[in-house]
Amino acid sequence: MSLDHQGVSLLKVTPCELILKLAEGDGCMDVVQALMFSKWEDGRGGPHFALMHSQKLTLTSNASCLKVLASLEEQAFVEAWGGKAKNIFSQDTLNNLTTADKKLIEKIKEIVICLEELTEILANSRSYKKLLFAWEGWHNASGVPLKEHYPRFVELSNKASKLDGFDDTGADWRSWYETETFQEDLENLYKTIEPLYLNLHAFVRRKLYNFYGPKYINLKGPIPAHLLGNMWAQTWNNIYDMMIPFPDKPNLDVTSEMVNQGYNATHMFRVAEEFFTSLGLKEMPPEFWEGSMLVKPEGREVVCHASAWDFYNRRDFRIKQCTTVTMEQLFTVHHEMGHIQYYLQYKDQPVGYRRGANPGFHEAIGDVMSLSVSTPKHLHEINLLESVATDTETDLNFLLKTALEKIAFLPFGYLIDLWRWVMFDKCNIKGKNKNKQTKYQGICPPTSRTEEHFDPGAKYHIPGNTPYIRYFVSFILQFQFHEKLCEAAKHTGPLHTCDIYRSAEAGEILRKVLEAGSSKPWPEVLQEAIGTNKMNATSLMRYFEPIIKWLEQQNVDETLGWPEFNWVPPIPEGYPEDIGNAECLLFSSLRRTWRWRLTPWSTAGRLASTTPPTSRTPRSNASSKNSVTLRRQRCLLKNWKRWERNEFILPIYNIILDMHLTLL
Repeated sequence: MSLDHQGVSLLKVTPCELILKLAEGDGCMDVVQALMFSKWEDGRGGPHFALMHSQKLTLTSNASCLKVLASLEEQAFVEAWGGKAKNIFSQDTLNNLTTADKKLIEKIKEIVICLEELTEILANSRSYKKLLFAWEGWHNASGVPLKEHYPRFVELSNKASKLDGFDDTGADWRSWYETETFQEDLENLYKTIEPLYLNLHAFVRRKLYNFYGPKYINLKGPIPAHLLGNMWAQTWNNIYDMMIPFPDKPNLDVTSEMVNQGYNATHMFRVAEEFFTSLGLKEMPPEFWEGSMLVKPEGREVVCHASAWDFYNRRDFRIKQCTTVTMEQLFTVHHEMGHIQYYLQYKDQPVGYRRGANPGFHEAIGDVMSLSVSTPKHLHEINLLESVATDTETDLNFLLKTALEKIAFLPFGYLIDLWRWVMFDKCNIKGKNKNKQTKYQGICPPTSRTEEHFDPGAKYHIPGNTPYIRYFVSFILQFQFHEKLCEAAKHTGPLHTCDIYRSAEAGEILRKVLEAGSSKPWPEVLQEAIGTNKMNATSLMRYFEPIIKWLEQQNVDETLGWPEFNWVPPIPEGYPEDIGNAECLLFSSLRRTWRWRLTPWSTAGRLASTTPPTSRTPRSNASSKNSVTLRRQRCLLKNWKRWERNEFILPIYNIILDMHLTLL
């Protein structure tokens, strides 16, 4: 077949050359039949780009062509870089590493496993000392080593962004949202939801005060970060058992019923698939079921954080999740399959448009599904709940639990990138910028922190350089979508009781949003879907209206906010000496020998005392480069070896640097 455009034989040029040819003159403006690119593997396993004579698409500007070109170049680079990295780090190469490098890799694996165990402790323990031990250990071990390197990273990141025409990396990231008033819009959104957050914060603080007492909880101060059920205090639903307004009401957790009915991971994903097909959306392709990792494999360690993957060949979409049979995991399954549904719907767009309308859309779509699936009405529909209670007290229990997840997250989702934007602008780790967690969340570190500490580095997205404001945006958008979909589904009653299951009308609205990908500006996509081109928190406030009123009644005599801004709780007496080996951070269930680099334990005006070595207690070391006494974490190991300050972090940097130099 011969296919020419402006004298160019389209089958004899690379995709990038083709787009450049079309971009010359008015070529990009006049293309009637757009050619789309699909990557496929030939019999020899080499990557090829096949031209597909696909759908009609009018490219309205040279910028559109350049966007596709940039995406194709990025994909080609990732393939080349990944292939080279795979060769460099082959099993033979790993087998031939030095003993020191092999030990380093094992340490990295242990750190990953360690966080999973620590996450469980933060979620389930109610011991003030154990929680403090876990929080302080992780923040010291993971955050401190990064501090001296982060300014240099900011410098290099800004340099790259400036080459792309931006003032700094923060400006680069904000440009993805295509609105000049993006920062002001975010601040206004936060101010709208702030009264609800302040009431939730005051209620939670009072409950913690009743449990831990006045020594550790100040009713006019911030809440110690380690008491909220999460390493970063980003969601508080893990302490719902301490907060439940009406404990005598039936528990809405259907985990036991799922177990009784013989649920397994595959069935949970089939249930989620049926939710989407009930809306008239697509079922999962065969490649999804063949290639996904739905349970944790035996005999090897994997990163269990759930994630969805688009392999950019219009066929292969997968989920990686260590699924367990719980109600919360059922909601997570629906969320991740929301991502897959997005991939399926926009797969026929040019590769440059195969993404959410803005970075928050993808997360919002996944969460919209969970808003319906988590309702008692839906759990009853799929035979996991015998009956649906309609009394006010049960509703308030449900809404408070949801608020502990959704509302508690909002200031955290906002401040992470707010902090980073200042860093990219001024590169000032010190000063007022470091107090943003207290300012916005009303959360404080459980111990005094010094200039040596770098707590932001304890959150993966900071060293991983992953933008975070998308999650704040998604938490606003999901309620806007939810309200519109419920209207299409002809729902009557409070918004929090709505379930869009089996509504073809709601599915049609969703389909149009998903199919568009990023081919249109996100305000246009939003306008077509819900009738407004602005993000607003009205739908969110309407969803939580009953619990807002109830919290206001509960907080009549409470102080809203944290006027005693700089308050920090005292160090418990005997801490950490009386954290016994059998009750330690990873508990007796961990039968591993851990080596975990410890940085100085900071306590207000108090140096760690040395502890004579015993069979259960590792020897303390009283020296470091800055002459600050070290307190060793107990019970993590039997064979303790001291890590020098940069023993862990610098080899990682060196490996990455060597890898980049080799690839270049």
